Order: sequence, then structure tokens, then C-alpha cells
Amino acid sequence: MLARAKTPERKAELRAQLDGPPLPQSAARIWQLYGELAGERDYAGMGQPLRIKARDILAWRQLYRRSITPYEARLIALLDGEFLAAQSDQDRTPTADTDD
Repeated sequence: MLARAKTPERKAELRAQLDGPPLPQSAARIWQLYGELAGERDYAGMGQPLRIKARDILAWRQLYRRSITPYEARLIALLDGEFLAAQSDQDRTPTADTDD
């Protein structure tokens, strides 16, 4: 949405919505791992992001020789589910920032 904002005021409003508390140190590793995996994500035909699957995590782990616990893998899956739910909600919500 930020990229589609047409005015500086709307961009500032959207940036303010993204501001939140700092990431807890205990979550930094999971957030980093999730970011790396999300960068390798596959997309469907119309550009919809696909879920990060366990096999994707396994392949990523083997390719980059990264250690990841089953608990961390589950947290990554939960984060990805939240991302996909938010993305789906955003896609369904019409905005004034898009061209008709």
C-alpha cells in the first residue's frame, strides 16, 4: 500500500501505521530467518504470495547450511500465516490509492 500511496500525506499516514514497538531481542533471530525465507518465496500466477512450506524451509536450510530448530520452523510458519492473512485482507480492502 505504501508504494501505491499517491500523496506525501498518505505516505506519512501509512508509515505512521507501520511504526510499532522495537523488536524484542529474543525475536530477532526468528525475524531474520523469516526474512531470509520470505525472500525465497514462490508466487502464484497473479502475484499472490504462496505459503512457505516445511519442504521450503528444509531446502533453504540445506542449501545455506543454516541450523534451525523445529520450534523455530514452527514460529516461521506461524509468522508466514499471519503475513498471508494480512496480505489477503489488504487485497480484499479497496483503497483510494489505487487506480480504477
